[in-house]
Amino acid sequence: MWTEHLAQELKNRNLSMAEFRAVLLRLLDKQVIYRHESQVEAELYDLFVRMQAVVETYLDILGITVFYNSQLNFVIAYPPGSDIPGVAIGDAGQTALQRRIHADEAGLMITLRLLYEEKIREGDIDEQGCVFVPLETVFTRYLSITKKEMPAAEAERRSLFNALKQLRIVTYSDLAGAEQWIGIREIIMHFTLNGIVEALSDREIRPTGVQDAEPIEPDRAGIQIPDQEDA
Repeated sequence: MWTEHLAQELKNRNLSMAEFRAVLLRLLDKQVIYRHESQVEAELYDLFVRMQAVVETYLDILGITVFYNSQLNFVIAYPPGSDIPGVAIGDAGQTALQRRIHADEAGLMITLRLLYEEKIREGDIDEQGCVFVPLETVFTRYLSITKKEMPAAEAERRSLFNALKQLRIVTYSDLAGAEQWIGIREIIMHFTLNGIVEALSDREIRPTGVQDAEPIEPDRAGIQIPDQEDA
């Protein structure tokens, strides 16, 4: 039976079923495991490395594609039907695990992606693949893309940024003032712009600086935004 085979595979790696469940639940809930985020996430990442083949086999049954970057220490679980950079498009009809991103979140994601690419061209990147930009720059670029001001209230602003923080795309300690800085991680390059641009179409917003791409369904940006607050 599958469960017996799974138990044996884990035993061969000196791993428990509880550890296997912990890694799976984290990927299904948060979608990304980033080793440098926290001690808990570091432990989950190290467990994944030891059980990579087992996790990939199990999630493949569910139609979930796992991307593992051993150099920058992160793992992404793409929901079924996601448009994954560098990978053939999956079954567009399988979107049960996906959730459509909101236009404001899409605008912020494009803003951060363009800023990340600019910093890369300038060579301004740290050893963990992260670039840092002032929040004021993010706010200005966000306005030019979405034609909408960034929320003035910190609580509203934090809510907007929280979805991307849960995906480990950004890191920050404070969003209280425009003088603060925000880190943008290389993870952002592993979510396609196509679906994100499409998510803005309902508001008839055409982001500047984004190359034309064939239209695809909004849900296929490869993004599953969790509903829960970040752990």
